[in-house]
Amino acid sequence: MPFECFPEYAVRNPSECPVVRQVSRHEWVARTEEGRFASGSTPASAIARLKR
Repeated sequence: MPFECFPEYAVRNPSECPVVRQVSRHEWVARTEEGRFASGSTPASAIARLKR
């Protein structure tokens, strides 16, 4: 599954739209423009870990 933008999560700049993809039934991976990755059990938890 390709990475998809999740616009329903608040961002200051539209280019910062969180980009996530589901890698298994219970795991999501979020990615930054710089190439950093973080995973979580939901799109929101992956994005939260990425922003730490």
